[in-house]
Amino acid sequence: MAPPKKTFIMLGDEKMECWIHPISGRERLIVEAVAQESLKDASDKGLTDQFCFYSQARAEICQRLFFSIRKTGEKDAERFFEIEDEVAFLPIDEANRLALEYKENFVCSGEELKNYYRAKPGTASETLSTSPSVTVVR
Repeated sequence: MAPPKKTFIMLGDEKMECWIHPISGRERLIVEAVAQESLKDASDKGLTDQFCFYSQARAEICQRLFFSIRKTGEKDAERFFEIEDEVAFLPIDEANRLALEYKENFVCSGEELKNYYRAKPGTASETLSTSPSVTVVR
């Protein structure tokens, strides 16, 4: 597992130090579930497809940042945000910047996963998908 990465977060005019940690498998499942639930809720309300996908992407980013941003670089460090809703109040540019930092440091490409699992052509491990991609909302 990749080590945490030191970064900063802009809250208004304040620049605060924080650490981005890789999320666990359990947390990844929660991120995916929250994103799917957001898509379903938006769709059930009869919103346009474009807004439904925006809602899904934004929910995924917020949930992933909630799990990954910590106060220190220690393995069991306290989360930076106390509740998930606080992440939603980040300016979209700041959330996108942090999401891209997460992607650059912790999301493996298909080729990296194959090398990690030492997959051979034609084996079941060749079909492994990459970690869920981080969507940038504009």
